[in-house]
Amino acid sequence: MKQSYYLTVLMLLLGIFTFSSCSDDNDGPSADVNNSIVGDWQIAQEDLNGDGAIQGIVVHEDGTVTEWMYTGVTLDPYKFGFKTGKWSVNGNHYEMQLPKGGGNYYNVTVAGNNDSLMYLAYNGKTSVIPFHRLAKLPDNGDATLRLLLSLKRENFKMSDLTGYWAYTGDDGTVYNNGFYIDAEGNVTDVETYPYGPSFIKHSIRYHTGKVMLNAYLCTIPYQGTNYELYGVNDSIMLCRQGDSQQMQRFVRQEVPQEIKRAEEIANSKVPDWLVGEWESVHYKEKNGSYISEDFDINESEWSRQFYRQLVFSSDHQLQRGGRAGLGSVEEFYVDNDVVYITASLSDLINSSIYATVESWTIVSHTNDELVLKWSYEDSYKIYTYKRKQ
Repeated sequence: MKQSYYLTVLMLLLGIFTFSSCSDDNDGPSADVNNSIVGDWQIAQEDLNGDGAIQGIVVHEDGTVTEWMYTGVTLDPYKFGFKTGKWSVNGNHYEMQLPKGGGNYYNVTVAGNNDSLMYLAYNGKTSVIPFHRLAKLPDNGDATLRLLLSLKRENFKMSDLTGYWAYTGDDGTVYNNGFYIDAEGNVTDVETYPYGPSFIKHSIRYHTGKVMLNAYLCTIPYQGTNYELYGVNDSIMLCRQGDSQQMQRFVRQEVPQEIKRAEEIANSKVPDWLVGEWESVHYKEKNGSYISEDFDINESEWSRQFYRQLVFSSDHQLQRGGRAGLGSVEEFYVDNDVVYITASLSDLINSSIYATVESWTIVSHTNDELVLKWSYEDSYKIYTYKRKQ
């Protein structure tokens, strides 16, 4: 069962006064600050408004109040206004501030209370319908509340967020889709696809965005939507989705191998000798059983200017150029004398799905010369490059 949480809940607490008969006379208990009001309370013992819901408040020891409404709906039985209210002691009685939206509150007096009942007064009128103390919240409300209490809800640090967080559906199912956050706050989107009858593989979109984190706000970009972080603990993350008050739950899971591989590639060192600009000076092609091309490249023959330049950077970026100049930025990775080239690091990891990966073997190299070979069946192309001074 999925737990849904809302900062603003239609508790209809105003209905306590609007829909119930009010009187200045109260035959119930007197106000007593020696009797603690900390605990779970339910207004009345029945559905007051005919909407199939029962509702109440939880009074916390730290001076806060949580609103709750229980509907029993299978997928979404609870709504909580977690710690949206406050309480304090004033003389011989308790007082509460209960939210009515827009940052405004109802100032409510506890006009009478004992171990089992509590009456509230608003604008001098005391409700004849009491709150009843509960041993526990209906259904699994206490477990839900314990979860909320376990969440860190302010002063977030990046270390609270790092890891892989899997999306949880409305029915409580934990999916393999989600996002990975690294120690620098980079966000990598993760999706899954079937690979055989009982195995899945992950498709990643590497570094699609970055967490925005400051003293007041934390937002996480995921699949085109900014999720505002509501609370997090070691295993669960709750976020507001976009501009709505709808909450989305993510569960911490083991980091997929594809993410580990992407991090390994991104953090690997590009050989020092490879970094810089190279110009091709010779081209050789074998097509099938015969040599089709074997010539030196020079600037005067425009037809021989393809792949004239390679510019390798230390951050795994590559630009290739011909007679039209340098092209778009690509990604590369060197492993066991093979240079792998793709449009993005995500493509390199996801090559078995849809991406194209070029593999160029390093035939030989010195500080000033580089020979690369691309092979396919019984055909190959060989480029000889000189370092541009």
